[in-house]
Amino acid sequence: MEKPLLSIENLHTYFETDEGVAKAVNGVDLSISKGQTFGLI
Repeated sequence: MEKPLLSIENLHTYFETDEGVAKAVNGVDLSISKGQTFGLI
């Protein structure tokens, strides 16, 4: 198996708001291999 160009494991991103903490991303894994296209909105 070929090594991915980009690999993200267990990503967590939180934002402080007036109402408390907002979990934007909670435990995401992502791998992108050569020749793949990925879009995230």
